[in-house]
Amino acid sequence: MVYRFSLLFLLCLLFSNCNSSKKLIGLWQVEKVIIGENEMTPVARWTRFNKDQSQISGNGWLQHSIGSWNIDPKTNALSIINTNGIADDFEGFTWTIKEKKMIWERKEEGQKVKVILKQVKQIPTAPGNHLFGLWQQVNGDQKALYHFRWDNIVIKQNKAESKKYGSFRIHGHKNELECIFFTEPLKTERWTFKIKNDKMIEFIPLGGEAQSSISFKRINQFPDE
Repeated sequence: MVYRFSLLFLLCLLFSNCNSSKKLIGLWQVEKVIIGENEMTPVARWTRFNKDQSQISGNGWLQHSIGSWNIDPKTNALSIINTNGIADDFEGFTWTIKEKKMIWERKEEGQKVKVILKQVKQIPTAPGNHLFGLWQQVNGDQKALYHFRWDNIVIKQNKAESKKYGSFRIHGHKNELECIFFTEPLKTERWTFKIKNDKMIEFIPLGGEAQSSISFKRINQFPDE
């Protein structure tokens, strides 16, 4: 009798976990990450959970992680394993889903971690994704060109100087851009940026004043010399 009851309880538990895990399937975007008392939300972070318990994740247009997901049949804790990442030594997340919102919670190094996600239909576009392409300065005297390529190479050009090649990096949590040009010596430019309808971009020197901003418009071919 006890054996039959235990077996029935186990089957009910497995059935319950199976039903709840179906709600997990799909594409989710991170809305907010709170660690302790600090918000540390990454830009355009997403994860896709597949029926075969595989998962992929990334930020904006960049997919950078691949692996699997698992729900513990006893605790219902959610674990995410990235086969190309660093092993996660913490316990799985407790998780709840309500009205296309999901909340993960657990403790890491003594601090409470809370992740809020929303279900989406498309991979989100990060503000930095809009930078790709060719931009022409529209204010100031230099009328510089910036060409941001898919391979994170940036080319700067204006009439007064020869082309400068470098690399660029976008901050993972805010709209900040760093360009390092391969000159002698190396030259670094750091900006905050604002995208306007994917047609205009405003660069403000990091730590500088708004009146020192530089505006650019998107163009689709290099102008005549």
